[in-house]
Amino acid sequence: MKKICITDMTLRQAAESRLLGFKERIELAKLLDRLNISALELPMLSGSKADSIFVKTLCSVITNTTLAQPAGLTAEEADAAWKALEKARRPRLVIDAPISSVQMEYIARKKPPQMLAAIEAQVKHCTALCKDVEVSFQDATRAESDFLCEAIRIAIANGATSITLCDTAGVMLPDEFAAFLSGLYENVPEMKDVFVKVSCDDAMELAGASAVKAFQMGAAGVKT
Repeated sequence: MKKICITDMTLRQAAESRLLGFKERIELAKLLDRLNISALELPMLSGSKADSIFVKTLCSVITNTTLAQPAGLTAEEADAAWKALEKARRPRLVIDAPISSVQMEYIARKKPPQMLAAIEAQVKHCTALCKDVEVSFQDATRAESDFLCEAIRIAIANGATSITLCDTAGVMLPDEFAAFLSGLYENVPEMKDVFVKVSCDDAMELAGASAVKAFQMGAAGVKT
C-alpha cells in the first residue's frame, strides 16, 4: 500500500487570516503533532520578534512532525528562517518559487533568467543550512513547460530533497493535472530521485480528485 504524506497548511493560512492567537496556534500544532501529520508548514517570518518566538516554541513542543519553514528567495531570509527553526527535531526549509510569467513579474519582480539564478542560489544556501530542503513551484500549471522543467532540474541538481507542484489558480481538471504530471516525469526523469508533492486549489471543488490523480501518476504527498 502506498503511503501518502500530508503537509498541513492550517498554521500558514491562519497567520494570513489572523483568525487564531498565539496560544491557539500552539495548541493546534500540538494536536496535529499527536495525529502524526507528516509536516506542518509555518508562516513566512515577517521580521517581528513574535514570529521567531512562535517558531522556537513549536521547536520545543513538536516531537513527531516535520516543521517546514518558508525561507524566502534571499540568503538573508533563509538565515532568519534557520535561526528560528534550527532546534526543531525534524526541520525543513521551504523555498516558494513563483514560476509562471505573471507571478514572476508581479510577485517576485524577476525575469525568467533571474528566477532560475535565484532558485539555484537559494537551494545551495538552504542545503548548506538544512538537510531537508523543499522547492515549492507556485502557479506551476500556468508556467511555460520548458521553463518549469529547467527550474525543476536546477532545484534537484543543487540539492533539493523534495519539490511541490502547485495548481495555484485551480485551472486544471483532474485528468489534465494527471497529464501535466506525466509530461513532467517524462521530461525530467530526475524527479524520480526526489519526493514529489502537489498542492491544488479547490476553486472548482476538484482538488481532492486532482490529488488522487497525482498519486496515481507517482506523487507521494499533498499540501492541504
